[in-house]
Amino acid sequence: MTHRQMTTYAEINLETARRNLALVKERVGENVAIMAVVKADAYSHGAVELARAFLKSGAKFLAAANVEEGIKLRSAGVNSPIIVLNPILPEEVEKILKYDLTPTVDNLRICELLNEKSEKRGGGKVHIHVEVNTGMGRGGFFPGEVVSELSRIKQLKNIIIEGIFTHFPSGEDKDFTMGQIAEFKEILLKLEEAQINIPYKHSANSAGLLNYSESFFNMVRPGLCLYGIFPFPSVNRSIAVRPVLALKSKITQKREVPAGLTLSYGRTYTTTRKAFIGTIPVGYSHGYDRRLSNKADVLVRGKRCPVVGTVCMDRCLVDLTNIPEVEEGEEVVLIGKQACPRESGGQESISVEELAEKAGTIPHEIISRLKVPRIYTTTPAR
Repeated sequence: MTHRQMTTYAEINLETARRNLALVKERVGENVAIMAVVKADAYSHGAVELARAFLKSGAKFLAAANVEEGIKLRSAGVNSPIIVLNPILPEEVEKILKYDLTPTVDNLRICELLNEKSEKRGGGKVHIHVEVNTGMGRGGFFPGEVVSELSRIKQLKNIIIEGIFTHFPSGEDKDFTMGQIAEFKEILLKLEEAQINIPYKHSANSAGLLNYSESFFNMVRPGLCLYGIFPFPSVNRSIAVRPVLALKSKITQKREVPAGLTLSYGRTYTTTRKAFIGTIPVGYSHGYDRRLSNKADVLVRGKRCPVVGTVCMDRCLVDLTNIPEVEEGEEVVLIGKQACPRESGGQESISVEELAEKAGTIPHEIISRLKVPRIYTTTPAR
């Protein structure tokens, strides 16, 4: 199905995705591996398609949130190492082995089970990545137990400790993050002294990649910035990544309404003049946040038009009064760029970051919630 046959869809530019990965590779250098994070269906971009694009541009590893996401990639023929970031349950061990996934571990018990099950299957080696808690608090070995616990894990003959990592909970807090990096370096030094050699060390998410070169070690694991989105307003935008996704729809209805009319659920908006109101078939069931009610804009004919009234489950309303010549069926851009009127020759844009700020949330939430059909293009973005 093409975009001409769809009313609402996300347009995903794979060439832009490949370019973003290449820019990250250029930033970190040839000696630093890239683990491309494709969890949450690649932040709603499509995990299989984006995984292939990132691997083609030089990513060595992929990161999924859970076992089922890893299986989806394997079933689509993706053969690269796939790290499962969330802790696994004992009943998922067989799937880890069957689909050759790499689990994240932070306890000896799950390693012993992986070792035991692997032995029963013929003794194949199981690669793991070990998480260390330096401040995230939701998982990982505590610093004081890393050497002793990894010494025990190292004795399991079917387990290979391939990687060790920590995670930044607050990349905008420089002092805290630099403290994490220092603590992680100290842990790595103690492991080296204990002759526990681990090939890959990583800590840099998108915030680390952009703000803290000290966090690169020999692997980085960017997520959001690979999709051309920045994690928080003050982040150093030192890599010129571009948005990969545009969210588009059409005007399905246009009505002239009188002044004093209340619009949508809760009657949160009242027209102050005679107005042209357009209907767009996008709502919170598609992932367009209800908190954007009466706050966001959309683009129509390259001009901003405000969202008016409460965003509904499957539609929202926009004020078209300033461009009354707009007709039903015309394109609307909710995220992305649209050409301005001919006299200006430029482009207006609405970013994920802008919507996150207006909704009082983070870009990760805005983008990962989108649930619309996707089309893929390789046309270089302007």
